Amino acid sequence: VIDDLHFIDFKHRHGREVSNHLKGLANEMPVTFVYVGVRLAEKRFFDEGLIGEDAAFAQTSRRSTRVPVAPFNHKTNAGARAWSQLLTKLEEHLILAESEPGMLVRQAAELHRRTQGHIGSLTNLLDRASYLAITTGVETITPEILSAVTNDNAAETSARTA
Repeated sequence: VIDDLHFIDFKHRHGREVSNHLKGLANEMPVTFVYVGVRLAEKRFFDEGLIGEDAAFAQTSRRSTRVPVAPFNHKTNAGARAWSQLLTKLEEHLILAESEPGMLVRQAAELHRRTQGHIGSLTNLLDRASYLAITTGVETITPEILSAVTNDNAAETSARTA
């Protein structure tokens, strides 16, 4: 998994060098690469910064399959089930002395409100809540712990309007 590819700027020599390096790795290694970044198509990552007819010569576009990732939606049955499954899986990785099965699922609606279903915001919130739970001796994620945690700016701004 190679993250933050949205920082590649194909207008500069280094951007083209990074692109060529990634293509070289893909040619030499029998592995699957997962490229991650924000708005990669709009930043012309797949077209290697080429525009117009030249974009047809971009090798990355022929070697990649774009898979958009949307935030979790908990308003449908399938979405709520997926959100709960994610929370259950994340819960398994929280090492808190007083944690119990379902501690996150019981707060699924609030966690979604606070994160709008974005994984990055969710993991930030859980990291900060876990730290607070440990330092206060509560050792579990409670509604009080969650309400005491400030999340990332985008999540907090959106949560205020929700």
